[in-house]
Amino acid sequence: MTPLERENRDLRRANERLEEQLQDARAELDNLRGDMGLLAANEHAAQLKIAIPKLQPRDAWLLAMLYGANGKIVHRDRLRLFMPTNDPDEGATPSLVNVRLWHIRKAIGRECIWNSFKIGWGLTPAGMAKVEAALSGKCA
Repeated sequence: MTPLERENRDLRRANERLEEQLQDARAELDNLRGDMGLLAANEHAAQLKIAIPKLQPRDAWLLAMLYGANGKIVHRDRLRLFMPTNDPDEGATPSLVNVRLWHIRKAIGRECIWNSFKIGWGLTPAGMAKVEAALSGKCA
């Protein structure tokens, strides 16, 4: 087997794994559309908006979604599709999500949100602590 054939085989295997992951992510996304976690995000968003006045309503909602993931990554498409917008059929644009996350970082600290390039975002332990403090009524 030549080096090119080996590389081609390896790339095909990697592609198959990525296709499986994509199918799993799409299935999870479909299941999450009716997930009760969205209701919890709305409830937490209202509390966060009060506790952290610098947050706009969409910022508070995004922060609540990240908090609900308990430090795990939240896929950018999930945030984009479920973020409250003026056009619920379309969802938010990717740039709107990026801008809102910039505002969240400005409000609670850059160290509180981590990102996985082109995949999504999550809260760091410091971010989880700040959100928990805000939800419990302590200073954020």
